[in-house]
Amino acid sequence: MLGLNVVTAGTGRYDRHGFTTDMTNAEEYRALLGRIHELPPPQPEQVELARRYAYGVFLLRPLEMSSVNFSYARTQDAALQVEVPADAETEFLRRPDIAAIARWLTAETEDFVMDGAMLRECARVDAPL
Repeated sequence: MLGLNVVTAGTGRYDRHGFTTDMTNAEEYRALLGRIHELPPPQPEQVELARRYAYGVFLLRPLEMSSVNFSYARTQDAALQVEVPADAETEFLRRPDIAAIARWLTAETEDFVMDGAMLRECARVDAPL
């Protein structure tokens, strides 16, 4: 996205989408590291693909949770603490953030992406807490 080469050494969410240099094995990866300075800069089309990918990941994918509070204990192990509201049994699935996740889970899509309706519903000031 910033006009720099990204070399992947395995698989992940962003490899093989046209904006990374992807290695298929350890030998190929090590060989490339020895000549990484020779890689040409990414083409404008690759930079645009990376920008679009970043937009989807950072702006369309995040979901601010208002129905469940997650925090970490201020202890050596920083244990995860989860607070679920008292009305969880009756109203929980109707809350906008939980409903958005439920729609994604039943949609069988690979990644969670907030569509316009989800963004508007989750951003409602009067959305049930």
